[in-house]
Amino acid sequence: MYERSTPDWRSDAKWFSGILLVLTLTLFVPLLGFSQLSSRERAQPILESILRLTLLPPGSDGVVTAVREDVGYSAGGELELLPGSGVFVTAQELPDVTAQAASERIARALSESVITEGAAATAQQLEGSELGEQFDSALDGTARDLVRGTLVSVMMPAGLANGSRLANWPLQAQQNPGEPVQPVVGVFVRVPPAELQPLNVRQIGELIVVKLADILLAEGLEAAREQVTNINLLQRLDEGAIGPIREQLTELFATLLLSRENTLAQRLEQARSVEQAQAEGSEPVSLGVATGEELAGLDTESANELVLSRLAERAYEGGSDTLLQLVNESDQATRLTGVAGLVDALSERAHGRYLRFSWMFGVVAALLLVLLVALSRGWGRLANPGLALALSAAGGALLALRLSRLTAATDVTLPTSLNAQGVFGYLVQLLAFTGASFPDSALALMLRNHLALLILGAALILLSLLLRLARGLRSRRRSFI
Repeated sequence: MYERSTPDWRSDAKWFSGILLVLTLTLFVPLLGFSQLSSRERAQPILESILRLTLLPPGSDGVVTAVREDVGYSAGGELELLPGSGVFVTAQELPDVTAQAASERIARALSESVITEGAAATAQQLEGSELGEQFDSALDGTARDLVRGTLVSVMMPAGLANGSRLANWPLQAQQNPGEPVQPVVGVFVRVPPAELQPLNVRQIGELIVVKLADILLAEGLEAAREQVTNINLLQRLDEGAIGPIREQLTELFATLLLSRENTLAQRLEQARSVEQAQAEGSEPVSLGVATGEELAGLDTESANELVLSRLAERAYEGGSDTLLQLVNESDQATRLTGVAGLVDALSERAHGRYLRFSWMFGVVAALLLVLLVALSRGWGRLANPGLALALSAAGGALLALRLSRLTAATDVTLPTSLNAQGVFGYLVQLLAFTGASFPDSALALMLRNHLALLILGAALILLSLLLRLARGLRSRRRSFI
C-alpha cells in the first residue's frame, strides 16, 4: 500500500486489512450479482434458456417430450385415469388404487366398450388421445385376429364344420343372378357366390363366422346378434363374446397399457397429494407441467414454449430435484442431471443464500474499508482503498468478458465428463454452455458490477495521485517564492 513509513504494527495491520478487503470484495461482488440474477424475474428466463439448450440440443427432434401432465384434479372429485380413457376413480377409491389395478380397470372398460358398442364407437371416444393411437394400432391386427379365431373355435362345432347348417346357396344364386347369397341357415350374412365356389363346406362355415366376428368387433354384440336367428348359434355367439373374447381383449389392452403404468402411478400420486393437502389445509404442490387441454391444438413450437416456461418455473421453486421428477424420458433426464448444479444455483433457495452471504460480506467489507482508511495516512487513505477495490474487481471483470466471448461459441453441448475431456476441456465446455445459456443482459449485469467497482477503485487511485501532484506543485511553487 502506498504511503509514508509507519510503525511496524500499523503497517502490518494495514496490509492485513487490505488483503482481507480484497478477498472479501472478490466474494461480495459475485454474490451480489448472483443475488440479482437469481431473483425470480431474472432467473426464470435464464432457466428456460438452460432447459431449451439441454432438452432441445442441436440435432434433436425439436420436441420436449414425456413431461408429466398436470391431472387437473380437484379434492373430493373424480380422477380420469388416463386422458381420453373415460375411466375414473373417486376420491374414496384413491388410497387403495394401484397403477396396475388402474391399468386393469381401463383394459376391462375398453373390452366392455368394444363388446357392447363396437370398436368404431370406442375409437371415436378415444379420438385425439395417445391411448386412441394405441387402440387403433391394436385393432388393425391383433384384436381382429383374436376375435375371429376365438369365435371360429366357439361356433364351428355347432354344425358349421360339417356343413349340416349350410343352405342351398347355388340354388339362391340361380334364382337371383348377380345377388349375394345366404350360405348358412339361421345366419343372415350374405356373400357373393364367387367367393363360395372355390371353398369346401368347412371353409364356407369359417368364412361366415369370420364375417360375423368382424361385425361383432366393429359394431358390437347386439349388431352381430341381429344377424343370427338360430338359437344354438346365438347362444354360442353370446358365450364367445361375453366369455373368452372379452377376457382376451382385456388381456390385450392390459398388455398395451403396461407402458402407461408409470404415468398412471404419477397421476394417482398427484391426486393423492391434492387430497392430502386438502386434509392438512395446505396448498397442494402440483407435480404436473401442463394439462392435456392446454397442450391440445398447439403446434410443436408453442407447446415447447409452454412446457419450457412451466419447467423453468418449477425449477426455480424446487430446484433440480423437482425438475427431474417432472421428466420421464430417460435421455432428457440424463441431460438434465448434467445441468443440475447450474439449475440449483439459480433456484429460489439459492437466491436466499446469496442474499444472506452478500449482506454478510458487504458488512464485513465496509468495516474493513473503514479500518483500512483509518490505518492509512495522507494520500494512502484514497490510494489504498482504491487499489483494493480495483484488485478485487479486475479478475471478475476479465472472467465476465471471457464468458461473453464464449457465448458466441458454436459448441454449446453439455460437457461429457472429466475423464473423457480432461479438466481444462471440461471447464471450457462448461463455461461455453453456461455462457450460451445466459442472456446478454445477465452477463452485462455481472460485468457492470465488476466494472463499477473497478472504475471506483481507479478513480480513487487517480484522485490520490492528483492530490499528491497538486501538493508537490504547491511545495515547488513555495520554494520559488
